[in-house]
Amino acid sequence: ILGMSGYVELLEVHPRKSVEVEGDALAWSTRQVCEWLSQLQPGLDADAIGAFAAHHITGDLLHSLTEEHLEKMGVGVIGQRLVLLREMAKLRRKARAKKRFEVLWEAHGVPYKTAYEYLQYKLCGCCMDKPDHYKLTHSSLVLTQKDYSKASGIFSRAKHTRIIDLDTVEHVAVHSERECCDCGCTPDTIEIDLDDEKGLEPLEPITTPHGEGEAIAASIQHAVEEAEAPIADQMVR
Repeated sequence: ILGMSGYVELLEVHPRKSVEVEGDALAWSTRQVCEWLSQLQPGLDADAIGAFAAHHITGDLLHSLTEEHLEKMGVGVIGQRLVLLREMAKLRRKARAKKRFEVLWEAHGVPYKTAYEYLQYKLCGCCMDKPDHYKLTHSSLVLTQKDYSKASGIFSRAKHTRIIDLDTVEHVAVHSERECCDCGCTPDTIEIDLDDEKGLEPLEPITTPHGEGEAIAASIQHAVEEAEAPIADQMVR
């Protein structure tokens, strides 16, 4: 800016501070997107913010915007475009992290197939070899087992945890059988095959209450497929 003295006076701009976001940005409406934009310092001009609404930019589309898109929408200042790209990348990372650890299925207790197995579990420490807790997220299957070894003691809180990355799962199958004289309590069995090439220790079959195995196996298979999908596709979902 040329002042009266003939010198160029530069507009002083300070680094932008990130805006803390609560809730799920992917679920934002155009109004919420515009409210977020108005909080960025220094904020965009009203025309640029209005362009986001005019072009129907919702929260799930923010991650798809490029610098070229922003320029066409009227964000003319390069610094503002770079700030927007940086802040949208932060929203994307936060959404991915939240989705990655979202619990899809969780089961407590040690599944057993028969009354005899139940008695073994209760009375014999060496037979307590099944996980006490299962947890399925978008990225992993977590198996937690209490340590009942003599060194730890029966009242010990020591635990062993195994985390199975879903991208190492090759196949998921469920078996639901009924034996003669079965009262309907025979559990379903879920078998999970891991990638042999990675040298992973095989998983013991997961037993679930009768009639629930198919739905749980479908949840695991769906999570495996999502883990293998491109990141952009996951964000759209």
